[in-house]
Amino acid sequence: MGQLDATFQGHHADAQAGVSFSISLGPSPDVNVVSMIGTETSWTPGSLVVSDGVTPITITNLEPFAWQVRNGREGQYTEIQMRDSRQNWQRKGVIFGEYNKPFADGSENQQQSAQALVSLCLTALQETSFDVSALPTDFYPYVRWEGAKPGAEATAICQMCNCALGLQSNGHAKVFVLGTGASLPSGAVERNDLGQQKLERPDFYVVRGAQTIMEQTSTLVPVGLDVDGLVKPLANLTYYAAACGPSSGRGWGSIGAAINAGFHDWRTAPGTYDGTHTFASAYAVAIKSCGNWFQLPSHELYLLPVLPTICETYVDYTTSKPNWKTPYLVCAGVVWCRDQQNQEWLGQSNLNDSTPWELDDKHGIVKILSGAPLTISGTAPRWRTRRAWRE
Repeated sequence: MGQLDATFQGHHADAQAGVSFSISLGPSPDVNVVSMIGTETSWTPGSLVVSDGVTPITITNLEPFAWQVRNGREGQYTEIQMRDSRQNWQRKGVIFGEYNKPFADGSENQQQSAQALVSLCLTALQETSFDVSALPTDFYPYVRWEGAKPGAEATAICQMCNCALGLQSNGHAKVFVLGTGASLPSGAVERNDLGQQKLERPDFYVVRGAQTIMEQTSTLVPVGLDVDGLVKPLANLTYYAAACGPSSGRGWGSIGAAINAGFHDWRTAPGTYDGTHTFASAYAVAIKSCGNWFQLPSHELYLLPVLPTICETYVDYTTSKPNWKTPYLVCAGVVWCRDQQNQEWLGQSNLNDSTPWELDDKHGIVKILSGAPLTISGTAPRWRTRRAWRE
């Protein structure tokens, strides 16, 4: 085997300094130092060709960013610091999107496998050729990207799958399975060598912290939709006073009685309840929301939006794999629910098994889809949920 040589832009490596070059796994660029014969004052990006006289290896897309002329025993040479194309991963692109978000019924929205998610990240980095075949196509991690760095997000997904994102010598990104690869060579080519490496240090660092996660059980507040399109506690609705008024004024004496009656008399009633808004307009929003919508208390709304999963797991019987639980309703006693068909109140002790509901995560509202739980005898629906915010 001949002596290793390297060429860069037509210049050969200095024989005294030798050749040492490495490409490590990860999203951060490697900085290597090579010593080339010559005293050029300008070096542009290019490819380094390393050869033992038999097999050449071409390492593409290398950018020289610092160099210095030195004196050697055989003349002058230039010591060049160069970095690979992963430098672009640190400063290029942002990515937005939310995938594999579980709904209350266990289904997922925008389903994308780990392989597809990393492909999205590399595309956001403007990588046109890459290999992500090592990643599974049957694993669907939840991600919520809000201006996230694609390189960091792709690395995090690879770590979940016992993989690492790296760069091939041809400049193309590739996902490698950890713990696999060729054995080290044997014989005279195997040796211990201390290479030179000078790191370029930035003037400052920008650190963006991860989300702080909080999980708790909250007592929900009964709310309703008002005629102005806003969601308010029942007592703050513009038609609350009319609903609680005497029957002579088309009221029922209490908001609970009005909900129990389904606001039926307002559907076709003429006139207005406050001199401006009609009974019919109040009926349209009241029948949709009152007794069916429950919201986080006002002092907890600053933590919105609610995350789609909580820190509890269950085993999915269809796949035998663990999965994260979604927010759920809990009850310390009996909650009275109005049967929509028979218009009567029925006592229920478990809302999850018998009462379908959906979550408005942006506004922290649980919307009951059948029946109408209402706070009666001091018992209120409670909600196990998780929220996150940035400090």
